Amino acid sequence: MAAVLIVLLFFLHAFTASALQDFTQVLPQQQPHFNGCVSTNMETFRCSWNVGAFQNLSEPGDLRIFYIKTKPTSASPQDWHECPHYSSERPNECFFDENHTSIWRDYSVQLRSRDQDVLYDELLFNVQDIVQPDPPVSLNWTLLNMRLTGSYYDIMLSWKPPQSADLHMGWMTLQYEVQYRSASSHHWKTAELVKGTHRSLFGLQTDVNHEVRIRCKMVGAKDFGDFSDSLFVHIPSKVLPQQQPHFTGCVSTNMETFRCSWNVGAFQNLSEPGDLRIFYIKTKPTSASPQDWHECPHYSSERPNECFFDENHTSIWIYYSVQLRSRDQAVLYDELLFNVQDIVQPDPPVSLNWTLLNMSVTGSYYDIMLSWKPPQSADVEMGWMTLQYEVQYRSASSYHWKTADLVKGTHRSLFGLQTDVNHEVRIRCKMLAGKDFGDFSDSVFVHIPSKVLPQQQPHFTGCFSTNTKTFQCSWNVGAFQNLSEPGDLRIFYIKTKPTSASPQDWHECPHYSSERPNECFFDENHTSIWIYYSVQLRSRDQAVLYDEVIFDVSDIVQPDPPVSLNWTLLNMSVTGSYYDIMLSWKPPQSAEVEMGLMRLQYEVQYRSASSYHWKTADLVKGTHRSLFGLQTNVNHEVRIRCKMLGGKYFGDFSDSVFVHIPSKVSRFPGMVLLIIGALCLLAIVLLVIISHQEKLMFILLPRVPGPKIRGMDPDLFKKGKFRELRSILDCPPDLRPELYSDPWVEFIDLDIEEQNDRLTDVDTDCLVDRFPSSHCSTLSVAFKDDDSGRSSCCEPDLLSDSNASSLHPHIPSHTLSQEASCQSKSELSSGVQTSSTEEPCSAAPVREALYTQVSKVRSFGNVLLSPEQQTEVEDNTSKLKGIDNTMEKEKEKKEAQLLVVNADCKGYTSEHTLSEPFQTGGERNAAHSLSSHQEYSTVPMSLLPHAPPYTVVEGVDRENSLLLTPNSTPAPHLTIPKTLPTPDGYLIPELLGSITP
Repeated sequence: MAAVLIVLLFFLHAFTASALQDFTQVLPQQQPHFNGCVSTNMETFRCSWNVGAFQNLSEPGDLRIFYIKTKPTSASPQDWHECPHYSSERPNECFFDENHTSIWRDYSVQLRSRDQDVLYDELLFNVQDIVQPDPPVSLNWTLLNMRLTGSYYDIMLSWKPPQSADLHMGWMTLQYEVQYRSASSHHWKTAELVKGTHRSLFGLQTDVNHEVRIRCKMVGAKDFGDFSDSLFVHIPSKVLPQQQPHFTGCVSTNMETFRCSWNVGAFQNLSEPGDLRIFYIKTKPTSASPQDWHECPHYSSERPNECFFDENHTSIWIYYSVQLRSRDQAVLYDELLFNVQDIVQPDPPVSLNWTLLNMSVTGSYYDIMLSWKPPQSADVEMGWMTLQYEVQYRSASSYHWKTADLVKGTHRSLFGLQTDVNHEVRIRCKMLAGKDFGDFSDSVFVHIPSKVLPQQQPHFTGCFSTNTKTFQCSWNVGAFQNLSEPGDLRIFYIKTKPTSASPQDWHECPHYSSERPNECFFDENHTSIWIYYSVQLRSRDQAVLYDEVIFDVSDIVQPDPPVSLNWTLLNMSVTGSYYDIMLSWKPPQSAEVEMGLMRLQYEVQYRSASSYHWKTADLVKGTHRSLFGLQTNVNHEVRIRCKMLGGKYFGDFSDSVFVHIPSKVSRFPGMVLLIIGALCLLAIVLLVIISHQEKLMFILLPRVPGPKIRGMDPDLFKKGKFRELRSILDCPPDLRPELYSDPWVEFIDLDIEEQNDRLTDVDTDCLVDRFPSSHCSTLSVAFKDDDSGRSSCCEPDLLSDSNASSLHPHIPSHTLSQEASCQSKSELSSGVQTSSTEEPCSAAPVREALYTQVSKVRSFGNVLLSPEQQTEVEDNTSKLKGIDNTMEKEKEKKEAQLLVVNADCKGYTSEHTLSEPFQTGGERNAAHSLSSHQEYSTVPMSLLPHAPPYTVVEGVDRENSLLLTPNSTPAPHLTIPKTLPTPDGYLIPELLGSITP
């Protein structure tokens, strides 16, 4: 067991030591190291490196290259230079350009860290030792020989040196190494090194794909450059002639030039220009030396694999021998021997066309005449060539071509073509006695329907003149679209009737228009007025007459359109719905109206832009025309044309002008006016709201009034504690307890709204207890206490007791004179007031008094209401002696109010201003008699007596109204039931009834 443990420990120690040694020792290729330095032409070189396992040094600048042009042992640190150019295209590479490259010098290159503290790798070399040329280019092959058995063949390889190696300057001498293998093998065979750009490979097996590649190195150098792209060679066991490069033929179109073309067959490796070359000699090859052969004068750039012989290299009646050879002329692929006249193949004829000759009576068959032109390349007119033409035709649904007999001319008739069938026609030609035809022309299609209408065949569309000095005739080919080319149809004319003219008198159109197709123009030299013209439309060869017109120039005048058409507003209707305009224009410039050669008539047409119907005005001879009753706010289109006076035909219309007159409308649009009106209305509403803000707030958000009597506790009325009430009322106002702190409920506002603004004597007597209640009106006995609390809720002057009398606003009331007048009239009316016969008394504005308060509760149960300043009034009553003294003291005392019931005011109380102090009973009688006396006197209104300033509550009627009587007159005792509910904090008539002892 111990031995086993020892063995295990030994193996563990060995394994641990090996692992530690592997961990501590980093392989050279795992740390940053150079991949190598390479030069392709000894003028520049580059050095590349790999970071190994140090992937953290992959960023540019993590590793740096430093070099020196001598051995590092004899160099100081200042002699080292950093890499002149770090490549941006290839990572981890430093490029040394021509300025930093020196041949025959030793270079020392080091790979260092960013801070140069660590040296990872170092290379020492001479530039000529690191030369690795670029791969050769244009590697190709040519078949040399094939064995009789067809199992093996020999090829010739060719290539070009790399472009970077400047061999012409003699800087470098290269050696080439060729490697090849079958496509199914992984083993490369290497041929011997050669210094040239050719190498033969022998004994390659047929029917096998062979891969060939090549590389090179400098003579005397160690390292080869990269291999070129591989080339694949394949030769079948039996090579047919057309599978190897061969001539496709030599052709001449005019015996002045010729061209030879070839095909590479199965040798696609010879497709590049220069892989195959053409050599020729102007005699048979057996009697020619190699120096007599000449290469192709011009290899065509437009057509690949073609050689062109121009006029300088073409000779007729002489034999040519032409050979197709390889690039190095070692292999001869094909040869031709010919005479130029034997290889003539003319170009196709041009302008092939047809013309209808006849149609059968039944309309089932027709005959046509074909026409064409010789090819332009064949100089037929010079007599160099005589051509023969072959016409072929077929129905469009057939594959079989029918061939007509050869003809030497440029016309051929085809008979018995079937109607309603499309026929295809083509033509080709050859040299007379020649062997080969040229190519076919483009096909033309012939179609004739069973019934040909006159307008379907070529016909004149008309002849017209614009100024009697010139004219033009135009035609249409109809259904004969094959006659659309210039010259297919021709115009002939004569200046007399055709019946009396000979063929020699006919002349062709003097000028076929180039701007307008199918038109003939007759200028001034060929135009005569007052003479008949006969014009005919014929075929190209004049064999067919399609149409004829006879006319006099004066009969075909169609003037040009008038110019400068314009309009002017004449009138507009009162309503603005209609208007009149004046049109004006100028005669056409081509019609010399001022010279008197032509007299014109003008026709004006107009319509609304939304209508399709033109309205025509009467003809006029002048250059002005009025149009009446045109509607406003409507676009009108106007145009004009003219004709010669006495002529038949109008000319073309002028350009239209558009007339538009708007109706009288305000300058400002309706929408703008609506917006302005809305803004003004909004401003007015805002102004009203701002000016009446308090009233609107009261209407929209009224406050619930809480009227209270100063110094009076409502609970005392409810509990019947009259002694406490009397004690409160007997004390001075300043010493009364403040039971309510809310300034809005300090006072009672008794609002009196009078209906007729007057008091009758009957009502007054009822108030002062002159008449019993039964004789008084209902409104005087039962009136409503409109305890709205308006003043208490809305008047800010009531917030302070000290300013109550001075800040209270004024409201309108009755004057003293009106009161006296109303009383005297009521006394004379025997106690009954008739509102239907008497007019109400007018009211005069007086100053409004402050709210009254309960001054005293008497033993009879009457409540005495008096102004706040009652004490001052009572002190001054003894000083008043008469009416005159009362008027003098009136200005120094505050006004007192008398609250009375006006019968004409539907039970509401009204306020009367008192200008005199409180009166006693005797004084009141005197004042009453005085007021009765003053009804018919002229005493001033200021001297009239006033109503008593103090009032007491006499009783409450069934309508819960207060009856107020003067202080001197005791009020009758009224007993009020005490079972009614009591509002919280209000003094109501029911409570007043319970006060009486």
